[in-house]
Amino acid sequence: MSLRVQRMNFGSGIYGFQLPSQQSLPVDKKSKNEEVKTKEKISPVAITGAGLALISLGVATAAVLKSGKISTVEKNLNNTISSLRHSLDETVTKNTQLEEKLTEATKSLAESVTENKNLSEEFASVRKFHDEWLKAHDSRIETALNIQKANISPSTRNLAQIDRFLLLQNLENNGARVQLSEATKEWIQNAARRFINNGADGIPIKQLTPKSTVWSLTAESIPEKEGGLGEVPVQIAKNMLKELGINNPLARPMSLIPGKSKFVEANGKYTYIYNLDKPKKYEMDLEKVAEFKTKAFRNGIYDDETVEVFTGIDPENGYKRIMFKNDRYFTSKSLYSGTTEVSETERYAFYAKSAFEFAKIKEDPNSATSLIIHNKEAFDEIQPADAIILNDWHAGGFAALARFKSLCEAENKELSRAAAEKFKTMTIINLDHNLDYQGKDYPHSSEILNTLFDKYAYDIYENAKSGFGHGGIENVLVTDGQVNLANMAGCLSNKMKPVSPTYAKELAEQAERSRDMQHLCQVRLEHGTMEGASNGWDRSVNEVSRENLVGFVNAINGDKIKIFKQELLSIAGLEANIKRQVKEILDKKLDASTLKVRFEELKRLNSPSITQKLNELSQKGTLRLREVKPATYADSTDTIMSARRSNKAEFLDYLKSIIAHDKSKNDRMFGIAEPTLTDLSHIKAKDLDDTIFFNMGVRFVSQKGVDIACESIKKVLNEWSTKYPTRKLPVFIIGGADGENGAIKPIAYRLKKELGTELSKQVVYMDGYTPNNIFQSCTDFTLYSSWFEPDGAKWESLYKGTPVICTRVGGHVDSVKDGVNGFLTDRTIPEIDKNSGDRLAEISSDFKNAIYRAVDTFYNREKYAEMVRNSIDGDQSWVIKNANGEIIGGALLGHMKDLGFNLADFPQIKLPTATSA
Repeated sequence: MSLRVQRMNFGSGIYGFQLPSQQSLPVDKKSKNEEVKTKEKISPVAITGAGLALISLGVATAAVLKSGKISTVEKNLNNTISSLRHSLDETVTKNTQLEEKLTEATKSLAESVTENKNLSEEFASVRKFHDEWLKAHDSRIETALNIQKANISPSTRNLAQIDRFLLLQNLENNGARVQLSEATKEWIQNAARRFINNGADGIPIKQLTPKSTVWSLTAESIPEKEGGLGEVPVQIAKNMLKELGINNPLARPMSLIPGKSKFVEANGKYTYIYNLDKPKKYEMDLEKVAEFKTKAFRNGIYDDETVEVFTGIDPENGYKRIMFKNDRYFTSKSLYSGTTEVSETERYAFYAKSAFEFAKIKEDPNSATSLIIHNKEAFDEIQPADAIILNDWHAGGFAALARFKSLCEAENKELSRAAAEKFKTMTIINLDHNLDYQGKDYPHSSEILNTLFDKYAYDIYENAKSGFGHGGIENVLVTDGQVNLANMAGCLSNKMKPVSPTYAKELAEQAERSRDMQHLCQVRLEHGTMEGASNGWDRSVNEVSRENLVGFVNAINGDKIKIFKQELLSIAGLEANIKRQVKEILDKKLDASTLKVRFEELKRLNSPSITQKLNELSQKGTLRLREVKPATYADSTDTIMSARRSNKAEFLDYLKSIIAHDKSKNDRMFGIAEPTLTDLSHIKAKDLDDTIFFNMGVRFVSQKGVDIACESIKKVLNEWSTKYPTRKLPVFIIGGADGENGAIKPIAYRLKKELGTELSKQVVYMDGYTPNNIFQSCTDFTLYSSWFEPDGAKWESLYKGTPVICTRVGGHVDSVKDGVNGFLTDRTIPEIDKNSGDRLAEISSDFKNAIYRAVDTFYNREKYAEMVRNSIDGDQSWVIKNANGEIIGGALLGHMKDLGFNLADFPQIKLPTATSA
């Protein structure tokens, strides 16, 4: 019998070993390719020492306070607390990583113990190590609580401890605690059960009309995005408005990222600019609508924060944005990072609160006494929300505020009863894009709960029951003893909607996918309040159409544009005046359509140095632009295949150009990794019908299976001469920006080196940005080797006529028909886990076999053309129309029904009606 390590419970401080039981959730099966592990040997003495150091600091501070020297210390106390908490946060973060390592190491040892009893002594040693670590960990927690309690600031006198959290409680002026009514407590205690189970006392979906307003809350939206999440709310808003006339504004933080975005105020006008570092900037004119104050709890200080509200119309898609501006919380180095003052989770908890406060103002203007309206017309144009879409964990706090806090405020006459009742039962659907991230934050859990719920934090926490008897998941607001924003949305939305049907099943069945929320997903799936629905992918914005051609032409000529600009700006010895004029000309719009115009403008400067450089560039072919031929479902198969051959040849020329540039200049402009091991000069355009091009441009994160792809590529290239001795070697073009602080890209570098001099030539690795538009439209197959994939961007490739090769996970299963528009691996990850201890070896072998099936199809030209046709003919748009322009289907319709719309109210929708047999 094998021992199992139970997950650390930060709330109770219990960590132990127990035999498997029916009530225990499965242990996460993590492998080295899914999580980056530290390699250092960590000493328990060092850990305990760190705890004692913090304890000493805490005792010293407390002693000064008790000595009566309050007047001397009080003015510096906040700084002391802030400094201490910063040190504590760093230590807890490191120890959270340690806990993960210890869990992994202990599981490994536990497995070994069952096989070799001689290891029992070593196993006991590790067990003792855990106990020592926990003792120091609990001491640090107690120190932090004591320091917080010692804060004598009047604004935090009403802190009370509950389950290791210090939470604000509602007090009268005389210090007496104000209790919630029994009715409010009963609702808070049972709300989650009602939403999750949808039983006789469940919460029905409110009926909406075509004039109803749906707010979408999201951290990302095109172009401010780091993944597929940013696509979905924009596509929904655009289609709701354009196709159905439904008002669906996006409510999001104004993310100000130095060097990437900025807010401009000039002459009473406001502009938000994104993509400062790219030729094509995103610029949106704004109206300053209002501002209000709301409380935030940070580093033991509870004080006002001002939130400014702006609106604007998205210049590309036409929907309305509501943007919340607060530089302290929403200015950071990226969308998903903390600031110098607050963590990432604190940022998005405050964002959810900002959205809720403004939603309250729109529902009941008397609810916020600090409100200042700057533009009455623009303020009145924003309609109150009749239903809400929450995108992932970042918006999760809104659900708890709407369901719980609104009632507490109404009870204390801070919000109208009518507004509170609306928030209590309004329809909220929760789109789960990736539950690998849940908005958990142990070090700042108390701050986040206090920021969200203010003086009601203690009472809401005390009563917010999930209805589950399992350890660590009894409370709606926290899991495993730390705040969990995704769990708030999951427990309190009318419906959870993972972004594909298969992903929904994986969440219920695999603890590795749903983590702390597995039991919730199991119950919701059983009761029908969780239903997977694949994201829509609009054909119109992804296909190689005549309307979209400008973007493709710019992408495939991106090297010429960059080289042209770099060469002109780097001319030495220019007079200051000429140099300034060159910069002004090149700062104008510079793309494929304007390259020749800028060439002529520069020529007219009559500078010998510039003229010489322009002539050199002209002779090198910089002004001869590559072409991209359109290929859409409306074209014949012969036309499509002819266009693809031409585009592939142009792409080969592009690849040779960027490789030659980075190799000769050694400046990595195009991110060519290991340029000495990269060379496509031996590949000729006339041989492309016999040379297969595979592409994979992804974010380099563990989820995307870069390791799977690289292992498979290595096997394919090493086996090629035996398996396909008469065929030319294939080419693999891979790349992407490393999203895990440089932890993933060494896998691709290692692949290049392990292949050796000759085979490594066949792999082009672009470290950083990859032009996926041309990757996918100019190659023969796209690789999606994900370890897991809630939905994925397969349709970006399929609409371009490029079949896909995918692992059998998540949304891949729902979109890819094996052998029709792509290929799936034979086994799922759980099936591999049942029969093998080496996940990577097994899944990469499966993926290699899928690649071979694709190769065999490619060499059967008729069969490959049929697969291209199937790929390009597929349609998973949000709205699908017939030849008459009537809506007959699409992913959007399911969301509309779940929100409460009656599809029969929309004359544009003509769904087929069932007929009797």
